[in-house]
Amino acid sequence: MGCTVHQRLRANEPEVVSVNGAVIPRDEIAREVQHHPASKPVEAWLAAARALVVRELLLQRARQIGIAATPMKDARGRRETDDDAIIRTLVEQEIATPEPGEATCRRYYEQNRRRFRSQSGGTDIAFEQVSARIADYLRDSVRRTAIAQYIARLVSAAEVTGIPIEGAEAHRVSRGIAT
Repeated sequence: MGCTVHQRLRANEPEVVSVNGAVIPRDEIAREVQHHPASKPVEAWLAAARALVVRELLLQRARQIGIAATPMKDARGRRETDDDAIIRTLVEQEIATPEPGEATCRRYYEQNRRRFRSQSGGTDIAFEQVSARIADYLRDSVRRTAIAQYIARLVSAAEVTGIPIEGAEAHRVSRGIAT
């Protein structure tokens, strides 16, 4: 992150943040700051702006491929926002991850046996008792990695102004995401 960003934020005149020409309003970033605790206000502001940039990139991609909102409701009757429904559907359609098989789970168990010891007595917990938990962990880990890579590809193909996005250069592609 360059000194220029810090200087502008400290001077209370942040650059205009935009994604492919779509401006993210400062008041929207200010509202998002509460969800990004940080030791310094400038860090919270930057984290909030980055989060909104990623959200905008995902929404733009969803619009590009024609995804419509189909909000879901939870057990308490709370309805998902249209934007959240669109992003959820985009992720479901665009990001495929493999299911961890028994061999993969067993390999993880064997390589991390110390994590699977009972607290009373320190004896190993049987693989059968923890296999579902291991599968859930591996599934979530692979999914998080796949989503991060997908977002990095979107960032690398986009024109983002006013905010530095780390890691984009590592995924820079010569052409945008294929449609």
